Amino acid sequence: MQEALAMCNRPGLLSFGLGLPATEHFPADEFARACAETLRVNARALQYQKPLEELKSQIVSIMALRGVACGARNVFITSGAQQALHLLVALLCDHRRQIITEDLSYPGFHQIVGFYQPEVLTVSSDLKTGMNVDEVERHLNRGIRPAFIYTVPDGHNPLGASLSEEKRERLFQLTQQYGVPLIEEDPYGLLYYSEYPSRPIRSYTDEYVFYVGSFSKILAPSIRVGWIIAPEPAMPLLSILKESYDIDTATYSQHVVSCMLGSGFLTEHLRRLRSEYSRRREAMLSSLSDYFPADTEWYRPQCGVYVWARLRHGLDTSSLLKTAISEHNVAFIPGAVFSISRTSAEKGSMRLNFSYPSVANIKEGMQRLGACVSSAST
Repeated sequence: MQEALAMCNRPGLLSFGLGLPATEHFPADEFARACAETLRVNARALQYQKPLEELKSQIVSIMALRGVACGARNVFITSGAQQALHLLVALLCDHRRQIITEDLSYPGFHQIVGFYQPEVLTVSSDLKTGMNVDEVERHLNRGIRPAFIYTVPDGHNPLGASLSEEKRERLFQLTQQYGVPLIEEDPYGLLYYSEYPSRPIRSYTDEYVFYVGSFSKILAPSIRVGWIIAPEPAMPLLSILKESYDIDTATYSQHVVSCMLGSGFLTEHLRRLRSEYSRRREAMLSSLSDYFPADTEWYRPQCGVYVWARLRHGLDTSSLLKTAISEHNVAFIPGAVFSISRTSAEKGSMRLNFSYPSVANIKEGMQRLGACVSSAST
């Protein structure tokens, strides 16, 4: 994965590899105003402090937009979603415990759990409806009691799929029936493109479900502010773990984000992001139809920033990437790098990001990539 990311970051390359938000749509003016205002009225924002209660309350309001009822006592502020995952895995997973997740899943999660050397029980996924919950249930029915189940129900990384309502309900019921914790990562949930977005699984219950959110994809990645919505008894344990990691989340960033949210700009900002990313999504899907072989398989994502494309049988996208970069100056992430089991089932797949490149670059880059794929298919 690191090799693929390094190649995709080459200057001048048209890349669909990195899951970056659009730089030109960062709210830079709002950041500038909030930074200046924070320093003007509260110089102690540069000092060690407890997590900012005002920001916790604002996160409660954001969760309400997602259909989740919680209180500030349930909000734990972290240095981004990646640290939130670190803390939850450390909290829930003993060395060599079993865990359940999809075979195709976020590589950053692979890196975290690898330290604990767990037995990873993988399940398959559907491009349209997400995680195979039947397979989860079969694991639990045969007596498996994993440390936790992990999934990204909305805008799944890497598939772009969103878990169906029926599957959300069943997964919720399984956590309750078997008393198994669920880690629900939701960095893309506010980037939805349908009129009626799905509610997180955390909206069904305040037991067993640990929800992870982040400002990285909706404000900017470098501010490193995320959060966990957790049952109240878990809070003291999370505090102990976090203090051992980094003492506290950057106080200044908390104050700046809180100041920005207090201005009321977020609603319109999210509307603009969804509108722009929807345009980019449509440009990518149209380009797949126009430039890729007719037997290429994909699904229109209803949320998030990724499209998963499956090419004809026999193509290896890991090898294809080298040709795409060297001969066509375009890049993507091969599907195989997302597989925990390292099987060859997805060696003919690729993850394509549409949030970072402009519409013009999407059309140009997809034409180049389509020509690369077509050439390799003959």
